[in-house]
Amino acid sequence: MGVTRWTGKEARLLRLAKRLTVREFAVEIGVSDRMVSLWESRGEGITPRPSNQAALDTILSRSGPEAQERFALLVTEQAAVDRDPRTEKLLSPDPLQYRRHPVDGKLMVLVEEGIHLAGELPSPIWLPAF
Repeated sequence: MGVTRWTGKEARLLRLAKRLTVREFAVEIGVSDRMVSLWESRGEGITPRPSNQAALDTILSRSGPEAQERFALLVTEQAAVDRDPRTEKLLSPDPLQYRRHPVDGKLMVLVEEGIHLAGELPSPIWLPAF
């Protein structure tokens, strides 16, 4: 997992995924907490210096799997909410597979009907499409 270009938005999502305060996150990166607050307030309008981007890459790669999963989920949710053009590309290959929720606009994907393994001792069950 990696980030092509860190902005304040991704830095904030990483901090949230790691469940750190601004001060704790700043210590991990090696910058002041004012710097982290500035990044977060400017969002996509600010790009940290290359050395700080490298530090963010390192922090992400050294994070546990739970924090990495939370980060991936937060980035995906944010892209869907922002109607990020990269997310919209997902809609184009097979428009029948992807839909936006009519109420909150989040990206949804069709799960085909079929046999799925479920339960503590995975046993096969038939589920309709959802």
